Formats: sequence, structure tokens, C-alpha cells
Amino acid sequence: MNSDTIRRRGRPLFGAIAAAALLIPAGCGSTDSGTARPADSTAAQVSARGSAPEVIDCSFDEPAVRPDHLILACADLGAQVEQIAWQNWGPEQAQGDGIERDNTCDPNCAAGTFVTKKVHLTLTDVARPGNVFTKVTTADAEGHAKTWPMTSR
Repeated sequence: MNSDTIRRRGRPLFGAIAAAALLIPAGCGSTDSGTARPADSTAAQVSARGSAPEVIDCSFDEPAVRPDHLILACADLGAQVEQIAWQNWGPEQAQGDGIERDNTCDPNCAAGTFVTKKVHLTLTDVARPGNVFTKVTTADAEGHAKTWPMTSR
């Protein structure tokens, strides 16, 4: 491909992007005449997904809603919760149950073994802006609770 072909192919895409950019500000904050319009179900689904808080367990992971696992100790991966079954995921709190794997670090973390236990998780402290949970508390069957910080955006 020569440079003229590349430039010509980019023009329709640029034109579409520019047209979309012009339409976006027109809809933001504008007053409507009150005429009801049918909602686009795809747009409504995207909007609903966008409003749910996410969680980022470590800076190298992508934000997620209802992940099946969370890393609690990012530096050495010495604590994590797997097989999470979420009971609820709301705008201020999420709760679920899973299996926590913790490194005993005995005699040291490199030579430690992992122990597992069932835990209940509660995600809280939504950061705004950013819309991410920034704290997770795990509680085991004996009532031992531990709070872990989560990554914010």
C-alpha cells in the first residue's frame, strides 16, 4: 500500500469520528421539548453496565464487575479469593462468597504453604470519580475479618 491509499482509507473513518464528536456535545445537558423517544435497548444496556461500580484488584488487572477471583496481596500473590459467587452487586456495596488462599509464610513466604478457607467478601468504599470499589473485607466462619485495599483508577 502506498501513502495515498492509506490517507484515502483513513478519511471515511475520520469523517465518521468527527461527525460522532459533533453529535455528542449536542445531546449533553441540552433541554428536550419533552417528547418521549423510544429507548435504544443496546444503549440502555451499555448505560446500565457503565453505572455499576467495578473492582480492580491489582494495577496489572483490568477493572471488572463480578469477577470470579480477586487478588488481595498483589506484591507476592500471597492472598487471593477464588470461585467467588456474588449474591449482590450494588452501587455502594457488593457481597459474595468464595475460597480464600493464604500463604502461611512459614518459615518464610518463599517456602510457605497455602491454606484455604471459605470466606464472605464485602466490597465497599466506592471512589468517585472512578466508580470503583476501593476496599474488600473478608470474614471467615470463625468471625475473623480482614480488610484489604483495592486499586483505584
